[in-house]
Amino acid sequence: MMKKKLMSALLVATLVFGSITASAKSISFNISKDDGAVSVATNTKDLSGSYFQISNLDTEYSNFIEDKDVIGFKVKNSAGTTSYSAYHTFSKFVYRHSLSYTTTPSSGASLKLNAQVDSTGLFNNIKFEGEWIS
Repeated sequence: MMKKKLMSALLVATLVFGSITASAKSISFNISKDDGAVSVATNTKDLSGSYFQISNLDTEYSNFIEDKDVIGFKVKNSAGTTSYSAYHTFSKFVYRHSLSYTTTPSSGASLKLNAQVDSTGLFNNIKFEGEWIS
């Protein structure tokens, strides 16, 4: 009976702590259409599976306006030479919205997040605050 309880506790701890290993990278930047695509953050691939997550937070710093601003993201390798995702655009506030990789990087790979103000957006400049989980 004691072994069963110990095994159950170990399983629960593994599930709880195993799901927390992916760390959210806070991202905060000011970008304009004239900047084109720029690197805004680096991170390490630590989510299992073939997806990453983006959050766009409605904060005092952010001037992002839903349905007016459009911002795009693309994940690349640390050198910026290989794309791991397609170009994904946002016009809404999202929280940990999952996006798929086109080529899944290996666990522990160094990654770079590129951002760009999309030409379909109304405004030229976006102050963005959120998080990126890879």
